[in-house]
Amino acid sequence: MKEFYAEVLGRNAPNPDLQPESATNLEIGLEMLSLLKFNITTALFYNDIHGLIQSVVISPGVQQYQNIGTAEFEGGEITTSYRDGGDDLNVNYVYLSARNTTPGAISARLDYRPEHTLNAIYRHSWNWGLSVASEITVVSAFYGVDVDTRIEHELPSCVLFNLSIAQEIMRQYKIFCRVNNLTDAYYQADYGFPQPGREWMIGVTAEW
Repeated sequence: MKEFYAEVLGRNAPNPDLQPESATNLEIGLEMLSLLKFNITTALFYNDIHGLIQSVVISPGVQQYQNIGTAEFEGGEITTSYRDGGDDLNVNYVYLSARNTTPGAISARLDYRPEHTLNAIYRHSWNWGLSVASEITVVSAFYGVDVDTRIEHELPSCVLFNLSIAQEIMRQYKIFCRVNNLTDAYYQADYGFPQPGREWMIGVTAEW
């Protein structure tokens, strides 16, 4: 519904004629369990996409979701996890090559698709319900479009650190404190829209 009709405060032009995407997806993977207490999953993938839905700048300050023809995504992913007593580690890395293969396309590059992405989280838990976690996200440089000038810009790579601590209370409740973007790194997920700097959160969660 958003892609068909949403105007997004006047910055998006509806496109009721938008057609669905179709794709042929191929993937081959390997899973290794309990290798020196590590679980490892790897995969290679290839996606041949027709009618790719992409946000396209059609005039200064206005975008529209359009079908841009054909595209190819190929790459690989590896995920590893380790658990031993109170230690829990998960690491995921993705390599992505995304290309616009539409005949006559001005550029083969597709915006907002970083080539390298790494996510890792380490958590240590104690028997009395206390847990401490640290997270890191690394995203390589990618390209975005200024919707006012229609000029493509390279958005720099970024490294984000998050920390959290939580204490379980009566099994169903947890109090927590979390810090996102610990180093107050400057980064943009969409050109012209900087993301939040350092954030502090304190709260209570409940599960039944």
